[in-house]
Amino acid sequence: MSLEFTPDGIKIQTYEEIFDFLAEGYRAIYGVDINLDQDSPDGQRVGIEAKARLDIQTFALALYNS
Repeated sequence: MSLEFTPDGIKIQTYEEIFDFLAEGYRAIYGVDINLDQDSPDGQRVGIEAKARLDIQTFALALYNS
């Protein structure tokens, strides 16, 4: 799921949902043995990207609600 418009408004993902989605994609590309722990470079990359996506979705929600 990503940002979704519903009859009740906008529904956004949680950080964990975004991180898991991105991690699944990275594992599909680089293999299941990729290290996505927070202290690894790859894990930090996925975390930064997940946070950026969450920030964009949160902004869209705030903009919609205003």
